[in-house]
Amino acid sequence: MSLEIIAHKKRPPKDEEQRALEAIASLPQVARAVALPDLHWKKGLEAPSSAAYAVRGHIVPQLSSCALNCGMGLVDTGLEAAALRPEKLDLVYADFRGSRLDRRFDLDSGTLRRVVVEGARAIVEHYGLDPGAALQGMEDRGNVTPADVAPEEIWDSLDPDILEDPLYEGLRNLGLGFDGNHFLEAQVLDEVLDEAACARHGLTKGRLHVMYHGGGGVVPGFVGGYYGNRGKGHERTWRFWASKVRFHFKRPRDWARFREKWRYYFSGSPYPAIPVAGPEGRRNLVALSASMNYGYAYRTAMLARIRWALDRVLGRDRAAGTRLVWDTSHNTIAPERIEGEELWVHRHNSIRIREGELAVLPGHHTTPTYIGVGLEGTAKTLHSMPHGAGDTVDFFREIGEGGEAPPLATRRYDGEETAPRIVAHGGAAGLDAVCRLLEERRIWRPIARLRPVAVLKRYHH
Repeated sequence: MSLEIIAHKKRPPKDEEQRALEAIASLPQVARAVALPDLHWKKGLEAPSSAAYAVRGHIVPQLSSCALNCGMGLVDTGLEAAALRPEKLDLVYADFRGSRLDRRFDLDSGTLRRVVVEGARAIVEHYGLDPGAALQGMEDRGNVTPADVAPEEIWDSLDPDILEDPLYEGLRNLGLGFDGNHFLEAQVLDEVLDEAACARHGLTKGRLHVMYHGGGGVVPGFVGGYYGNRGKGHERTWRFWASKVRFHFKRPRDWARFREKWRYYFSGSPYPAIPVAGPEGRRNLVALSASMNYGYAYRTAMLARIRWALDRVLGRDRAAGTRLVWDTSHNTIAPERIEGEELWVHRHNSIRIREGELAVLPGHHTTPTYIGVGLEGTAKTLHSMPHGAGDTVDFFREIGEGGEAPPLATRRYDGEETAPRIVAHGGAAGLDAVCRLLEERRIWRPIARLRPVAVLKRYHH
């Protein structure tokens, strides 16, 4: 068993988390397991969050979240923070929500077919965005379709209703889901910690940024629920089971693999491992690529709506300098070369990071967010780091060690409420603790700090 746990001394894994990690690490197909800072176990999920697992020759769907390609991104608006006074921010957030009424953001079935094959590129063209500004900062440029996979194979990995029903939910409201811990946060880059590194990445003090957490949308939701045994987000109704059976046994030849399919998708056995080289492994690989591509497109729609709202409030082309700085998914299953061996790395609320690469570490909408770069120690963490430090921030506050609260506040918009609530900032000791751990292990170091000024949460259309 190869298990490494990187945790703060005041916040070691809970007993049930420790047992789960040990059980996963002892699976015969698992080569390595790494628990990262901010480890926690979300209700209804099959494995702890903020972890990464390297698996030999198999896909184990339950080692990542059912919300495949849920991710985060950071957008540089090209504007000085002073250009958006509080009343202007209110209008930008109102117009962002109001973009749901503009049909230019909807897709037709033909564009959806392109999205699951081509990823973000298809949506960039659909929205008329500049490909360089929209894709340069995105992981894998927003497309993970393997070279040997044909479009027809990707379409066949999904339910036909997804691609053929003109009323399908996945054609509308891309980029408008901010339920749970998802958010749209306006931030000011208020401190440069490494001038040379910031200059290399085009980061400027005083610039207004927008960070989002969202996706992957309804296509990843379908793949997460139908290609695995899931507890969260999929009610175990007879209707659901009947639909799932029809999907996996839609051809007579499918029944010849009844026992195999039943074990992987219906039996409820913990952590079933699907051989990548087998027919079900191939189906999963193809469905995963469709899911990832849709997720990248979903977050590109967020970028398009941000740009549209800024133009509406400030005047056309005032936000022409808007660019995507960084976008990375944190629920993924993908082949990667780890110490010379090709392994299937399963990340669960952890992001991919390599030495020299940019990565963002959010805290909470009442704490700063740090922009940083990967260090050489990522080679020992399956090139992974936590996707945030929110749970650690909450923990330190709960034990009375949250740190000093600065005299700052964030404008918080909830749902359809037009007037924001003014939320005072709290201590960021938990965020700082995670930062120190990552620096001590030579995984990542901060180069700039962002201060939140406004956030949208609990909104979905």
